[in-house]
Amino acid sequence: MSPLSPNLRRRAALGALLAACCLLPTAFSQPPVEPAEPRRVTIARENEVKEMERLGLKVMDRLPLEEYEGRLRRAHSPPQLIEARYFGAELSGDALVGKGAWKVLHGHSNPAVLRLQPLTVAVRQPRFDTRDALVADFEGLGTGLLVEAAGEQTVNFDWSARQEPGTDGVQFQLGLPPCAVASLELDLPANLLVAAGGLPVTGPLQADKPELKRWRVVFSQRGNLTLALRRRPEAGERRVLLAGQLVTRQKLTPDAVEADFAFDHLKVLSGEFRELTCVLDPSLRPYDVTAPELDGWSVREPSAPGAPATLTVRLREPLVSGSLLVRCFAPLGAAAGKGNPAEPQPWAAPGVRLLDAVPGGETLLLQVHPDVSLDAWEPGGFRLVETRGDADGQTLRLVGGLIEGDAKPPGVPKPAARPTAQVRGRGTDFSARELALWKPDPDRPSFAAQITYEVLRGRLFRLPLELPAGFDDIESLTTMPRRLLRWEMKAERGKSMLLVDLAQPLAPEAKLTLEVRLRPSSPSPGALAWEIPDLVPLGARLREGVWPSTSTSSASRGGSPGRP
Repeated sequence: MSPLSPNLRRRAALGALLAACCLLPTAFSQPPVEPAEPRRVTIARENEVKEMERLGLKVMDRLPLEEYEGRLRRAHSPPQLIEARYFGAELSGDALVGKGAWKVLHGHSNPAVLRLQPLTVAVRQPRFDTRDALVADFEGLGTGLLVEAAGEQTVNFDWSARQEPGTDGVQFQLGLPPCAVASLELDLPANLLVAAGGLPVTGPLQADKPELKRWRVVFSQRGNLTLALRRRPEAGERRVLLAGQLVTRQKLTPDAVEADFAFDHLKVLSGEFRELTCVLDPSLRPYDVTAPELDGWSVREPSAPGAPATLTVRLREPLVSGSLLVRCFAPLGAAAGKGNPAEPQPWAAPGVRLLDAVPGGETLLLQVHPDVSLDAWEPGGFRLVETRGDADGQTLRLVGGLIEGDAKPPGVPKPAARPTAQVRGRGTDFSARELALWKPDPDRPSFAAQITYEVLRGRLFRLPLELPAGFDDIESLTTMPRRLLRWEMKAERGKSMLLVDLAQPLAPEAKLTLEVRLRPSSPSPGALAWEIPDLVPLGARLREGVWPSTSTSSASRGGSPGRP
């Protein structure tokens, strides 16, 4: 028998190898076998011993049903990712390179796959504490980690991600498996700033290497993380901020306007922005602000009647990109707070403007409640593009809001005119309970009142009061709880009026107490007769309490309908 030629010998060895591979189940073609469903059999107590002998059991654990069901669920549940840490990430060429650790919990010893979608970073050298780990594309399951042992275990690995094209500096799109506890630590050169798509970013902190700074991002339950790295601005560099399009949503209810102003695409092209400044319509009462790395916010009241208010948003770190959301309340028309059905009142859609920013226009969505009517409608500098109606009322969609070209004085941008209308709502019903003290001292007379407001229907933004004749000097004015926004005095039909505006409206079932101390503007020394002062809360549906009392006369009590 002649010996096999070298060529034929190689062919035989290759065939044997292929046959052996066909007999082996591979991770890429067959997913691990899941545990079979248990079969429940009811056994009478007197037959327990016989069944244990038949099954070869010597000991039987007795468990409460709830604990048994819990063990059964854990035995059939897939592996869970309970913590994901990505750390030591540094720039290497056009890539971000770091290390990672996944903490995995597996309820049984049957092999199973932990799904890792939407994993897009490259994972290398995954390893459990005592053995190598397999991260692969399993048929029918996608990218996953093979888990073969029960209990809590940790997989350590190296990872990397390539830079993505973008206009906002250096960008990375990281696809990572969602996890309840997930964090990323970046060690970057000191001249770089980090943004994470609006997520909070902590830093810069000192890294292990003295020339680097550490940034930390927490992104729990998110499968995609967008990172933007931008050069820290030089001192004196010109500031350029693109505001993007402003999306304004205003809901007109019978007693108030609920307004949200969203700058969803802020982008800094140059310079440093640690504060964002907005001018507000004076009728707006901000109650919530959302911004990247928000440190706090404050409102400065208008410097003069009719002037805008100013909202200052402070950031912990300079802005790179992100969104700004300002949520506000506003009264509906000028008569908010009257108890009677409101007469038609002039109304203009309140607006917010971001200073030191290039505007990108505005989309205004007006949702009008069925009980609110709009008359004498004027769109101003906006264009109506869509209307629709349903059981919740009518919705108008308008676009505009760009700067008008005929700004005066030249060089000062003039915002587009806001839409206006005459509005009619149902007004607000409220009661006022008073306690007053009058001190008729000939040399230093005084008057103090404590008025407790309770809203019965609607929302109350303003507390209008008629002052006692001659008592025009406000010595002190406070509210409890502290909701005072501002107050002003004005003359109306020959009487002095006090108008108190609240920072947040008073809603039904809530109470607010106003405390006022007054003195006469022109005291009359030696006077022996005075008119009893009366501080009148205008618009109250019901007025009751204790009328002015003195140290020499008893108080009078009673109740009366409110004065209009």
